[in-house]
Amino acid sequence: VTTIALNCISVELNRPEFSACTRLIFKTAPNEKSVAFFESEICCKLNNLKHLDLRGSHLQISGIQIFTGFLSKLESLTHLCLLDNRLGEEGARLLACALCHLTQLVHLDLGWNEIGAEGVVWLARPLSKLRRLERLALCGNGLRSNGMCRLAAALAPLARLQHLDLGSNGFAIKSMRHLAASLAALRNIRHLDLRANRIDAEAAACLAEALPALVLLEHLDLAGNCIGPAGTRALAAALPRLPRLRRIFLRSNSIDADGMAALAPAAAHLAGLELLALGSNPLGGGGIPPLVAAAAGGRLAGLRHLLLGSCGLGPEGIRCAPPARRP
Repeated sequence: VTTIALNCISVELNRPEFSACTRLIFKTAPNEKSVAFFESEICCKLNNLKHLDLRGSHLQISGIQIFTGFLSKLESLTHLCLLDNRLGEEGARLLACALCHLTQLVHLDLGWNEIGAEGVVWLARPLSKLRRLERLALCGNGLRSNGMCRLAAALAPLARLQHLDLGSNGFAIKSMRHLAASLAALRNIRHLDLRANRIDAEAAACLAEALPALVLLEHLDLAGNCIGPAGTRALAAALPRLPRLRRIFLRSNSIDADGMAALAPAAAHLAGLELLALGSNPLGGGGIPPLVAAAAGGRLAGLRHLLLGSCGLGPEGIRCAPPARRP
């Protein structure tokens, strides 16, 4: 941001209508001059700022270091997006100090920031204090099992949480036990994303024990894990107790025909199910008859998207597949 550009923005901010501005999107790497401008102009003139979007701004450690003072003053902020800024562990430590002041946050996106297991240790305590939080994204941060265990305890007090994205973090059974215990307390969850982790049959069974508490759940994404037939059977036992479930993503999970034999009748109990994604699983032709039987008598009538690509169905399986329904 050049001095000329900052001066132009400053002139615009002096217009009376800008005092009511509640949203700010900033997509350039900050420097000392731009942050000083933010502190002197925006903090004092945009007292109502509620939405701050810094996604892809290349903050890294140096950027977040000069931005934390500014963030700490935005006590009315409800939405903060720091997606894809490569903050790392040190950036997470610096951000944690600012989060302590942002108690009004409803939406926090920290996805794809390379925070790691040590970085989340700094964030856990301030996160647990954000009692108004409804949406939290921490996908793609390499938290692994140790980091997820630390994070799980911080999630339990967030009773208003509705959307939780923990995909692509590489955690497995050790942390799933801790996460499942916290999920049981998060009864307002509508959207749960655990894609691309290392959830095997044992971890899936642990998750299945917690799922019935999430009676408002509408979206469940477990794609890119390794739950297998046994894990599928465990999940299938929990599905009928999720009456609002509309979308299930199970792509690339080593689910075979035996797993489908358990999953299909369970899915038939979900009157609102609209999407079932099963691509890249070794279903073979034997995975289709259970689906056909589950759809009999008008069950699965609301299903609009059945994704079976790269499942090795063969000609026989394709012939047996349920016909497409028009919306």
